[in-house]
Amino acid sequence: MLEKSMRKYLVLFVIAVIGLSGRSSAQSLLAKLDSGQNQIIVTIGTSLTGGTGGAWVGQMQTWLQSEYPGQVTLYNCGVGGSSSYNSDPARNGLGFLPGALAYNPDVVFVEYAMNDAYSPFNMSVQQSRNNLNTIIDQILAHNPNAEIILETMNSTLDCWRDRHAYIRPNLALYYQMYREVAQERGFLLIDHYPNWLNLMAADMTAFWDYVPDGIHPNAAGGENIILPMVKKTLLAARCDFDDNQKVDMSDLAIFVEQWLKSGASGRENFNEDANVNAYDFNMFAAQWGWADCCANVERLAAHWKLDESEGLIASDSTGNHPGTLYGNPVWQPTGGNDGAGALLFDGAGDYIEIIGYKGVIDSKPSTPRTCTAWIKGAGDIISWGTAATGKNWLFRTGTAGKLQLDVGNCSITGTKNVADGQWHHIAVVSFGDKTDYVRFYVDGAEDTISGFASMDINTAPDNNVKLGYSGSGGTYFNGLLDDVRIYDRFLGVPEIFGWGNTSIPNAIGNPRQIYGWSTCEAVSVRGSNAGFPGRELVRSIDGSGLDTTTGLLHGKDHLTMAICSSIANPRGGTINDGTYGNRWVEYSFDQIYNLDKMELWSAQQNGAWYWSAQSVKDVYIQYSTTGGTDPAEWTAWGAKTLACSPVTSPSPADNVVNFGGVPVKYVVITVKNGASGTWIGQIPGSTNYDFAIAEVRFYKAD
Repeated sequence: MLEKSMRKYLVLFVIAVIGLSGRSSAQSLLAKLDSGQNQIIVTIGTSLTGGTGGAWVGQMQTWLQSEYPGQVTLYNCGVGGSSSYNSDPARNGLGFLPGALAYNPDVVFVEYAMNDAYSPFNMSVQQSRNNLNTIIDQILAHNPNAEIILETMNSTLDCWRDRHAYIRPNLALYYQMYREVAQERGFLLIDHYPNWLNLMAADMTAFWDYVPDGIHPNAAGGENIILPMVKKTLLAARCDFDDNQKVDMSDLAIFVEQWLKSGASGRENFNEDANVNAYDFNMFAAQWGWADCCANVERLAAHWKLDESEGLIASDSTGNHPGTLYGNPVWQPTGGNDGAGALLFDGAGDYIEIIGYKGVIDSKPSTPRTCTAWIKGAGDIISWGTAATGKNWLFRTGTAGKLQLDVGNCSITGTKNVADGQWHHIAVVSFGDKTDYVRFYVDGAEDTISGFASMDINTAPDNNVKLGYSGSGGTYFNGLLDDVRIYDRFLGVPEIFGWGNTSIPNAIGNPRQIYGWSTCEAVSVRGSNAGFPGRELVRSIDGSGLDTTTGLLHGKDHLTMAICSSIANPRGGTINDGTYGNRWVEYSFDQIYNLDKMELWSAQQNGAWYWSAQSVKDVYIQYSTTGGTDPAEWTAWGAKTLACSPVTSPSPADNVVNFGGVPVKYVVITVKNGASGTWIGQIPGSTNYDFAIAEVRFYKAD
C-alpha cells in the first residue's frame, strides 16, 4: 500500500511540471561508480590541492576507495605556488595540464582561484575566467565525456610571516567567477568558501586550528571542513539527473518517470535492485533542494543601489526591503561614485524608511553585522533600534566629519574626516556582543578609533531601518548617498579593501584586523620575564599585544604589553659579557626562513615616566639558524634605537630592522645595561629597568 500511495502522490505532484524531456546523458562520478565503472580521477590546482593544504585529496581518495574498492585511481597533479597561467614554467597550470591529461582522466577537479587572486601575479578576474575556460576546453578536447568539477576553497587571514589576505583583496570575486563558469557550462561546483566564512564568524579559534598559517588547511581542516563538503556535493550530484547543478522539480519529474517503469536500472536506482522504489525515493529526498553551486556567500540582508532615475521607491536588490522616500530627495541618474545613480539629500527633511524591516537582529540582538555605503556629505547614514542603552544602531558622521556609531548612551568615534566634499567608501563592522568588537573602515583601510566606551550591543527590534535620518533628535543627511548595504555577518578586511581601493597597500596594516587577536603557532618566544602574570612575552607576537582600552594595536598603555625583566641570559658571547645586560627576549620560528625584516614597537612613555622618554635606546639584536650557545653560531645585527608605540618621539627612532633575506630561525633582542641615560624606556617604578614590548612582527623575503 505504501508503494502504491507514494507512487500516486508522486504522479500527482509532478503533473504540472513542464518539460520532462531534454535530460542530459552525462553522469556524475558516483553514478558511474554505482554502475560499476572504474574511474580515473585527476586533481589540478594550487598547494590547496597538491601541497600543504591538500590533505583533503588523500582523504577523498580513502573515502572513495572504501566505498568502491578497486574502482578508483587518483592522481594528484596540484602544484604549490601555481596559478591557472604563469610565465614561470614552474607555476604554470596550463603548462602542467598535458601531463595531467596523460593519465586519461574520467574526472578532473580544478581549483586555481586562490593563486589567480594573488596580486603579484597581476591576473584579472577576466583573465582567470579565460584561463579556466581554456583548461576546460583542453580537458574536453582530450575526453569529451570527462566530468569536470570546479572548487572554491577557503578564506584567508594574515599571519606573522605572510600577508595572505591583504595580497588577495578580491578573492571573493574569483570564487564568484568559478560559480558563474560552473553554472554557465553545466559543471558541478564544490563551494567550500561559505563554510570557511561561517567558521570564521562562529569560531575564530577553530579557524586558526584548521588553518594555522592563515591559508593552508591542515589535515584536521580537510577532514572536518573540506571532505564533508566534498561528500555532500558528490552525493547530491548523484541525484541531479538533468545535470543543472540543482536537485529540484525537474529531477523529481525524471525520478517519477523511472518509478513508473518496472526493471529500471538507471541513475535513479541507487541500490541497483532493478526497481526504483521507496528506498530510492528516500535517497533522493535526502538531497532535495541542493544547489550548492548557487550558494549566496554574501549573506546580503539588504542592498539599496540608489540607481533609480525617478519615483518614490528605492529598490532593494535582494528583493526583500524596498524603501520609501520622504521629503524631497532628488535622484541623480549619473551622479554616483561609479558614474551610475545616487540620491541627493538636502539635510532638511529628506530620508528613506524601509517599512517593516527592523535591521539585523536575527536570533539575537548582537548578531554580527556590516553596514557599508558610498557617501559625499554628512549626517545620519543608516539606523535602526531605539534610543536606549545598548539598544540603538546609528551609523553617522559626527564632530569634524569623523565616523560615529551610536548604540544608545554610548558612541564610538573614528579619526578620518569623511565630510570633506569627496566620495568615500565607509563601513562599520561588528563581530561580537560588545562595542569592543566594532571597527570602522574608510576607503578600504581601517579607521583608527579615537573615542570609545565599552558597552553591550543589544539592538532592539523597535524602529524601521532609515537611511539619511535616525528620527527625533537626529541629523538629516546632507549630500549624496550611493550603494548602501547591510550584511548579517561581519565582512573581512579583504572584502572591504576590494571596494575602497584599487591598489595593494605597501604596508601590511594591523594583522588579523577584525578577526580577533591570538598568537601565531609558527613562532614561539622565551626570555626574561618574571613577576608580571598576564603580561608574558608571548603577548608580543602577531598582534596579541592589544590595547584593551581602545581596541587598537600598539597602544600606549604598558599594562597591555609584554614585559621584559631581569633574568639571567643563557646565551654566551657579547650579550652576556657585561657590556649588554640581561633583559632579553628570544623569538624562534618553526623552520629557517629567509628573513626580510622585523618590526618591533616598545613602550610608549609619557610625562609621568622616567625622563619623559619616548624610545628604547641601544637594543642589541642577534640572529642564528641553530640557536646554540657558541657565540660563533650568532650574527650580530647591531644596536638600534626603537620606536615607541605609537610613534610620537622626536628622537631618532624607528621600528624596522632590515635583515635583507638572510636565513634565520632565532632572533634575540637584548636591552643594553649601563648608567642612567645609556638606554631609556623602562617601566615606571621599576628598579630593575624592565621594559615593555607592544608587538613584534616578522616578514619573510620570499
